[in-house]
Amino acid sequence: KYPRTHLIGLESATAVKGFNLRAEAAFTMTDDWDEDQNLESREDNPAAHYVAGFDRDLGISELNLNIQGTGAYYWNVGPDSEELSNTISVALTDSWNNGKVAPELAFAYTAEGTDVFADPDLMLRPKVEFSLVDDVSLTAEYVYFYGPSNGRFGQFEENDYLQLTFDYAF
Repeated sequence: KYPRTHLIGLESATAVKGFNLRAEAAFTMTDDWDEDQNLESREDNPAAHYVAGFDRDLGISELNLNIQGTGAYYWNVGPDSEELSNTISVALTDSWNNGKVAPELAFAYTAEGTDVFADPDLMLRPKVEFSLVDDVSLTAEYVYFYGPSNGRFGQFEENDYLQLTFDYAF
């Protein structure tokens, strides 16, 4: 049997002086309003979630900066779980040589609880895609994980990877 869940949310987007702004918020209602329920994960508890961010072209080359914040506040969590979770994601992208070279640098940082610097939990991903000819591309990407073993990214700390991808569309 799955727990009954109700969800209500809203979203908004607009552009102001060259900034593309976006925001979403949602409230998840579950049956766990009583603190005496011992649920397997905090995701089974009532929670408020948000996403807010912006992107902006920087006026140099095709350089674009995208910053997003996501988070949640959970009610009735156990002593081994935090009520508050926040992640900030930053992506810096560009395009050179008429779109034939597309570098990207992405970074994400998660903070559990109210002390945002107590246990750094992060991911760093440099990437570059080369469009060789029509419908053929080569991508090189490295992903680095760091953080506590129970963290969103730290759980993958021993699994950093380098990936080369060759795409051919026909």
